[in-house]
Amino acid sequence: MDTEYNTNLMAATAAGTLSIPDSIPQRIKRPILIAACLLLLFQALAMFSTRWVEDESWYAVTAHTLMTRGEMRVPLFRDEAANAKVDMRPPLTFIIMAGFFKVLGTSIYSARLPFLLSGLACIFLTYLLGCELGRPWVGLLGAVILATDNLMVAASWTARPESMAAAFALLGILVFLRSQRQNSVKLAFLSGLIVSLGALVHPNAFAAALSAGVFALIEFRWSIIWRARSWAFAAGVILPLSVFAAWGMSDAIHRQEFLTIYGGGEGFALSDIPYLEWTRYRDFLGMGSMRVNLPVHVPTRLHIVLALLLSAFTLYRLDRKLLKSILCLILPAMFWWAYEQIGRAHV
Repeated sequence: MDTEYNTNLMAATAAGTLSIPDSIPQRIKRPILIAACLLLLFQALAMFSTRWVEDESWYAVTAHTLMTRGEMRVPLFRDEAANAKVDMRPPLTFIIMAGFFKVLGTSIYSARLPFLLSGLACIFLTYLLGCELGRPWVGLLGAVILATDNLMVAASWTARPESMAAAFALLGILVFLRSQRQNSVKLAFLSGLIVSLGALVHPNAFAAALSAGVFALIEFRWSIIWRARSWAFAAGVILPLSVFAAWGMSDAIHRQEFLTIYGGGEGFALSDIPYLEWTRYRDFLGMGSMRVNLPVHVPTRLHIVLALLLSAFTLYRLDRKLLKSILCLILPAMFWWAYEQIGRAHV
């Protein structure tokens, strides 16, 4: 009985401490956030002028063509090739890159700068998301860990949309949670707009809309369809995507490219998805990147997975509410990645 009481008391105390919004003094959190930004900058800038890869060219060329000719296409391809007449990939990446080219000139630095800034924004947004969930210490720790993540570092020094899509998704979820706390229809609409703009950077950001839907379903249950905030969020999501779809169907050339990318005719079969997803997570475990031929595949990143599982178990014991919120953010994204394998060959 005493042991159970002490365990419950420890859990309540730990969760209560983490939940105090002002539990981190400015003199502590400010240097830590600055250090996290400097850490990301140090790693990203070390590679900032090197290793330009082919994928970056396909984004930079379209952005440069938009700036110089006012056309969103890839002129390097022959006219009959995909993207040669019009590039129907999510356009916001090209628009932002073209703006940086216009202001700073065309260079490897101006091409990569918006994505470095997006990576830095993700650090602050991660901290703010932790605060919005009532766990500022968790947000601060998450910001520091994010600054050391290999994938975030790579996304921050390459001219690819991943870090920017992550920033839009984080901001959209942050505003949505704020709309829940303040019961604000306007903020719900704004969060929908932000998430939709993120999807116009890269479709992966649409997972944030699914997470928001899960949060709303938990809050409203089956009365979700009668709530003004739910409709406001949906309207915010639909508006930019509708404009993009209308542009994509504006004439025969646009329509052909739009349907080629988003028509879903070249996706994988449903029966293939378990194998494809296992391949994804097998690579995450490090089993697909062996440098030495061994008789068996060794999961070289298994310690990372074990650390995540241990963290989840710790949260289950000490702060189940936070664990539930984290799962609401992670699981819809995993579902969306699997769905993208079925729905589109573009992603």
